[in-house]
Amino acid sequence: MKKNILSIILILIFILFSNNNSKAVSDTSKKPTTTVKPTISQFESENSEIERIQKIKEMVASKVAELNLVEKKGILGKVSEATNTKIVIENKNKKEKRIIDIDELTKFEESKSNQDFGISDIKSGDELSFVGLYNKDTKRLLARHVARIKSVPAYIEGIVLDKNTGEYTFQVIDSIGNIKTIEVETSTKTQTLEKKNQSLQKSGYSKIETEQRIFIAGFKDLKDSNIIIASRIIQFKDLPPSPEMIKQKDITSIESEIQASTGSGKKLTPIIKK
Repeated sequence: MKKNILSIILILIFILFSNNNSKAVSDTSKKPTTTVKPTISQFESENSEIERIQKIKEMVASKVAELNLVEKKGILGKVSEATNTKIVIENKNKKEKRIIDIDELTKFEESKSNQDFGISDIKSGDELSFVGLYNKDTKRLLARHVARIKSVPAYIEGIVLDKNTGEYTFQVIDSIGNIKTIEVETSTKTQTLEKKNQSLQKSGYSKIETEQRIFIAGFKDLKDSNIIIASRIIQFKDLPPSPEMIKQKDITSIESEIQASTGSGKKLTPIIKK
């Protein structure tokens, strides 16, 4: 009897465990698969990252454009105006003015190291050299170095008026009426430019002729700014003087004739009929 009861109990326990296991398997198989959906905060985070990347691209593009607009450059000129923040200089023909900006990083250098030199020492008529950052858009130079120089390279292109063979000099008048005396030294390089083959041929002082178009590069005499000590001369063999050069030469010739005829030595301005 006891054995039968024990057998029944074991059968009931086996059936009970079997039902529980099958239910667990059934529950597991029926469990749905969950899908992770992005939240609003995740969308906002991604948009913020895209905006940040776009801003960086715009900053880089702006910096590249700025660098392409600015270049290092050196300028020489004569001062026409000076303040604490800018210096206005003129080119040799006084037709074009350039503005040089000055800031707290600008350094001033005097040719003599034992002298102080600053913005307050700059006066109208001073000849200075500037090195800095040139803006191609505004055409202004932000100076980083300013130096006073003893002699600025001088250039003149015009017509030969006359020659003084004994002194190795000649006079030239340009298209706006400036007359300069040119001194030729043994170191002066003289050449002729031929239009035919566009080549420079060796020349000399003896081949310079009056009424000829000519270009001179050199330095002004320290005692007389109207004298240029030539370092290079180019004679234009086939290129005639410009109408402006001829007009200035004719005016000078008439003035010389009037002075010679009156004997007064006064410079008279004739009326030229156009």
